[in-house]
Amino acid sequence: MNKKDLVVLCYASNTCNVQVVPLNEEKQNVRVDMLKGLWYMIKIQGLYYRIGEEMRYCENGSQGGVVGVYNKTDVKHLNHMVHHSKEATSDIGSALGD
Repeated sequence: MNKKDLVVLCYASNTCNVQVVPLNEEKQNVRVDMLKGLWYMIKIQGLYYRIGEEMRYCENGSQGGVVGVYNKTDVKHLNHMVHHSKEATSDIGSALGD
């Protein structure tokens, strides 16, 4: 896996939509550990996520928040990204019957 192949799934201007953007650690406040295959938010140290496998659940109103980091050349990662994008934009209250 090359760092240049990593993309970020993040919320667009609102939490109803997500977008895929190239990795920019400074702009997105994300750090990637290529040796361990992990990523984390700079402001939330201690919570690590596996690249291409785990998503970060953002709180309501976390505009621009990062959902996940994925390798765009790995089909397994892309499949996870599709699932994570649906989960990140679903209405949890509706799913719970609230």
